[in-house]
Amino acid sequence: MIKRFSRSQIIILEKSKYILVKHWAKKENRYFWGIPGGGREEGESDEEAAIREAKEETGLDIKLLPIKMVAKPPFKNSMYDRMVTFLAYPVKGEAKIGYDPEEELTKYYELVELKWQDFYSDEGVPEATTSLIKYFRDIIKSDKVVKVKYALLYSIEYNKIKYFLLPKSNSKNAFILPNIKSVSNYNINCKESLGVFLKEENKNIYCVEVVPAFLKNTKYVLKKYSCFEYKDICDIKIDRFVKKSIEYLHKTHFDFI
Repeated sequence: MIKRFSRSQIIILEKSKYILVKHWAKKENRYFWGIPGGGREEGESDEEAAIREAKEETGLDIKLLPIKMVAKPPFKNSMYDRMVTFLAYPVKGEAKIGYDPEEELTKYYELVELKWQDFYSDEGVPEATTSLIKYFRDIIKSDKVVKVKYALLYSIEYNKIKYFLLPKSNSKNAFILPNIKSVSNYNINCKESLGVFLKEENKNIYCVEVVPAFLKNTKYVLKKYSCFEYKDICDIKIDRFVKKSIEYLHKTHFDFI
């Protein structure tokens, strides 16, 4: 059996879902799901290995958060002596199944599929993975992470989303979604949450929940907010999770009307 000292693996979380990759164990002709990761190479840190493995197996560039779990492998006869699990979020790229570039492992394993799994559901997830997920769920619930709830304001004309509204900024900072409490007195119709996103800013970790809010009448907020059509979104400076939320809502908006 091939032996490695350390495995770096990653829970890549986006919109309340995380990535699982499906492995094919060739000799046993067995398939199983697990989070992306692999052996740390000579000269690498745990963090460098995690970033590399995420790119190889999912095609994503990721941001590691300063949260990790170091443990012994859950299985006997594992090829690893230790496992380091990181929490991260994607910053660039589209998720797609990758490959394991190490020739010595290709005769044993092959990556065959990728899926996004509900972060708060353990259905169909191997026990070894659910124990990790529960650990990081508790971290996110704790006071180590700042919870924020934002409203994604939009208006509709002719049964289509016409405008997205973002607060005007007098500085060079990016436009940001308004806190849902600050718009609660407007005539809005909130819909089902788009999920939670993670971000790190000024050494703080944020868990951001985004709620679509249909603005029934825009005349009261136009002085305070800027209106953008979807085609113009790429031309303005906005946070990653804002852009992701707008893209998702734009594609699925008929479900929200």
